[in-house]
Amino acid sequence: MTISSVTVSGDFVLAGLGNCGTSLAAGSSCTISVSFTPATTGIRMGMVTVDDSATGSPQTISLTGTGVASAVASALNYYVSTTGSDSSGDGSAANPWATIAHAASVVVPGSTVHVAPGTYTGSFNTDASGTASAYITYISDTKWGAKIAPSGSSTWSNHGNYVAIENFDVSGPPSSCCNAIYTAGNATKIIGNNVHDTQTSNGCQAVGGAGIAVDAPNAYVAGNYVHDNGPFPTPCDYIHGIYIGDSSRSSSGGAAYNNISFDNSGWGIQLWHSATNEILVNNTLFGNLSGGIVVGNDVGADDNTIVNNNLAFNNTRGIWEEGTTGTHNVYQNNLVFQNSSGDWSLQNGNTATATVSADPLFVNWTGDSTGDYHLQPSSPAIGAGTSNGAPTTDYDGNARPQAGRWDIGSYEYVGAPSTASAAVKLSPSALTFADQDVGATSAVQTVTLSNATSAALSITSIAIAGPGGGDFTQTNNCGSSLAAGGACKITVSFTPTASGTRTATLTVTDSAQGSPHTLPLTGTGADFSISLGSGSSTSATVAPGQTATYTLSLKGTPGFTGTVKLACDGAPQAATCTVTPGSVTASGTTPVSVTVSVTTTARSMLPPSMPAPPAANGPVPGSWLFWLLLFSMVASVAARARRRASLGLAVALLSVAFWSSCGGSGNVPLASSGTPAGVYTLTVSAASGKLTHAASLSLKVN
Repeated sequence: MTISSVTVSGDFVLAGLGNCGTSLAAGSSCTISVSFTPATTGIRMGMVTVDDSATGSPQTISLTGTGVASAVASALNYYVSTTGSDSSGDGSAANPWATIAHAASVVVPGSTVHVAPGTYTGSFNTDASGTASAYITYISDTKWGAKIAPSGSSTWSNHGNYVAIENFDVSGPPSSCCNAIYTAGNATKIIGNNVHDTQTSNGCQAVGGAGIAVDAPNAYVAGNYVHDNGPFPTPCDYIHGIYIGDSSRSSSGGAAYNNISFDNSGWGIQLWHSATNEILVNNTLFGNLSGGIVVGNDVGADDNTIVNNNLAFNNTRGIWEEGTTGTHNVYQNNLVFQNSSGDWSLQNGNTATATVSADPLFVNWTGDSTGDYHLQPSSPAIGAGTSNGAPTTDYDGNARPQAGRWDIGSYEYVGAPSTASAAVKLSPSALTFADQDVGATSAVQTVTLSNATSAALSITSIAIAGPGGGDFTQTNNCGSSLAAGGACKITVSFTPTASGTRTATLTVTDSAQGSPHTLPLTGTGADFSISLGSGSSTSATVAPGQTATYTLSLKGTPGFTGTVKLACDGAPQAATCTVTPGSVTASGTTPVSVTVSVTTTARSMLPPSMPAPPAANGPVPGSWLFWLLLFSMVASVAARARRRASLGLAVALLSVAFWSSCGGSGNVPLASSGTPAGVYTLTVSAASGKLTHAASLSLKVN
C-alpha cells in the first residue's frame, strides 16, 4: 500500500510516523504517534487523516482530549459583559469589557474570552489570530446565554486564524447580506452555537448567505443547532444552513460533525465553489428546502470527501452531488428517507453503501425547533453507523460508540435498544423493485408480518403512503387481528407513474409496542423520450420530386431497455414518409438516432381522356348519336364518289363535331399529377410496450 500523506488536525500534532514511510507491505502495520496540546479547557477534538492507495481512502481516526486550566492559562482569560466598559475595563472578571470586538483587539494567542449572558450588538469583525497550539477562544460561559444580534450585515465575521467560537446564540441579519457567522480564518472552530434567522425577510438574493459560512481551509464545525435561515418556508437555493466553500478561496479539509441543521430555505449542509476533501459525519438534517447535503465544486473538483452516518429525513432532496465531483467520494451508512424529490443523486459512478431507508423514529418528531430528535429505543439508526470518520462524542457530549454500537445522526442512543418491537416485525426489512417501464406493473413481492407475542395482535390499518405512494399497491390476508405466534402475507406491486426513483412506505398500525411498523419501498420508473436530433430542424421545404430528411434522437432514462418501434403518418398525396431504421433498441441514457425521410413526386401535365362509350344495354347519349350520324354522312359521300370538295366538307364537319364533343372551346384542360403544394404536419410515433411518445415535424412543398 502506498501512503501519500498523514495529516493531523485540531489541538493535536503528528509526533512520529514510526516505520510507516511511504509504503506499507501487505499484511504489515505501522505506528503513528500523536501529541496533544490543548489550546483551551474542555473537550478538544481532532482527526488523523491517512491518504493511501487502499479502497476507502482517506482513512481517518478521530482524536479527543480534554484541556484543563493552568496558572499560565488563567492569566490569558478575559471577560466581556453587558455591564462592562471598553474604555475603563481591563478585561478581568471584576472589570470586564463591553464588546467582543474590543476583546479581539487586545487578545493574543492562547487567550480565552468569556462572554456573560445577555444580548450584544453584532455586525462586527474579529481579526486576531491564534496559533495551531494556542487558539484564541470566544466562549459563551452559559450555553446560548450570550446572544449576538445583527445591526447591519453579517453578524459575526472572523478573519483570524486558529480561532474558536463556542456556545453563542447568533441570529443573522434579517433583511441584508449575508451570514450569521462567517469565517475566512484558517482552522476556525465553530462549536455548539444556536444559529438562526439569517435573511428571513430579504427575499432570495443570488449573493447568497448562510447561518454558518466557511471561506477558509481546515474548518471544524461541530454540534451546532442551525435552523430557519433564508425566507423559509419559501425555497431559496442561495441561503443555506451550513455553507463550506463560500467562495473561490480554498476551503479544503473542513469537517462538520454532530450538527442539527433544519428548516433552512437552501441546503442543510452545502459544499460548493472550492470545497474538497471534507468530512461530513453524524449530522442530522431535515426540512431543508433544497435538500439535506450537497457535495459539489465549481472551481475545481470536490473529491476525497467523506459523507458517513448522516441522517437526511424529510428534506426536498436527500444527499446529492452537483457541479464537478471526483471519483473518490465516500458515502457510507447514512439514513436517507422520505425526501420528496429523491434520496440520492451521485455522479461519476460513485455509490452509497449500507444506506438505511426507514423512518428514523425520533423521540418527538415535529419538524421544527419544538421537536426532540434523539432516537427512540427501536430506531433503525441505532447500531447502523460506521466508525469510519466518526467523532468520539455526540451532540450532547456522550461517548461514541455506546456498547460497541456506532449510531447514525447527531445523537448516540444511550442505553440498551428496545427489543420489544422485534416481537412484531415485518420481513424483509425493505423492498426494492427492479427497473420498471412507466405504466407497467411489476411482479409482486411478499412481506411477512409476524406476531411472536403471546397475545393476539389488533391491526388497525395496512397502508402505503409517501412521495411515491401512488406507485405501489398492496393486498394482504392479515385481516383485523393476527393470532399469537401467527403470521400473514402482504403482497406489494410497483406501477411507476413517472420515471426516476420512486419511494414510499408500507405502514402497519397495530396494537404492539413500536407501532406503527414501517417498511421502505423503492423502485425505479423507466421511460424513453423522442426529440430532435443534434443539428436537425423540425421543418423542411422542398420542391415536388425532392426528399426532405430529419434526424430524431431516442434516449432512455437510467434503467430503460427495450425495442422501440417507429412509424410516420401525415405524408401528403403522392409522397411517402419512412423512418430508418423502423425499430431500435434503446438502453439506458445512450441516445440512438433515426432518420425520417419524406419523398415527394414531381408534378406533370396529362392530356384529357375520351369519354367512355355507352354500355351495351344503357341509354345512348345524344353526343354518341351525333357521332354516328356524322360518320354515316361521311360514308355516304365517299360511296357516291361525289366531288372532292364535298368529301373535304364532310371531313371538316367531322372535325368540328369531334372538337365540340371534347369541350368545344379553344382551351383544352390538362390533368396534373404529383405532390400538391402546401404545408403538412408529420407525426412520428415511437412505441415500446405500453410506452408511447410522438414528435411532430413540418413539411412545406412549393
